[in-house]
Amino acid sequence: MKNILLGAFNEELSQIIYKSLKKDFTITTFGLPGSKKISNKHLENEMNHDKSINNLFENKIDAIVITSYKAKKHEENFNLDFHTRRMYNLFIAANCHGVDRVINLSTLKFYKDFEENLTITENWNTAPDVTDNNLFCAHMTEYVLKEFARDNMFKAINLRLGWPIIPKKKNDYSSVLYIEDLVRILSSSLNLHISEYWNNLHVQSDCDNQRFITNNLKTFLEKKD
Repeated sequence: MKNILLGAFNEELSQIIYKSLKKDFTITTFGLPGSKKISNKHLENEMNHDKSINNLFENKIDAIVITSYKAKKHEENFNLDFHTRRMYNLFIAANCHGVDRVINLSTLKFYKDFEENLTITENWNTAPDVTDNNLFCAHMTEYVLKEFARDNMFKAINLRLGWPIIPKKKNDYSSVLYIEDLVRILSSSLNLHISEYWNNLHVQSDCDNQRFITNNLKTFLEKKD
């Protein structure tokens, strides 16, 4: 995977990803009109179901990376529309233009209120409180993406990220994700040869009193390039 379309929806996280991966990949960033320009190749698009969405794919795109948790703040109804209808439009276009894979950066905060001694795996359901708009929208993006993967339209990699996402340093967080680990895992996810259409993985860094099991992630990363 060389040509990447990066959705700059969570601007802080998208900037980290762009700066970390731009040496190894050709990255085009995009967002809604008025979004922060985080690269020299930044496109604005309403992501509506019309011909204009094809502008995102004027150049060959091998993979799309999106950030679905804590996207730029809008009204709640708009956020829900963005994470359902507009994501659906993006995924339809991705399939039409032969995109190989879509990587969704979601969150492990779905389980933040669970007791820390529970053994939470990727098989656990996400049922966020609808009053938490950020979590509910991330949940809906996962739901839409999984439907496309079930129909074998493209390969989907759903990475639920630990928190906080910070540079590696001494800390007491049990669900931490170091930026260095995130970049390494994302780079591998873009380069690995995969045959499965739905890949749902929990991602956090190894640490003392680690909260989430990442055995499935480690097995996934052992696949041959």
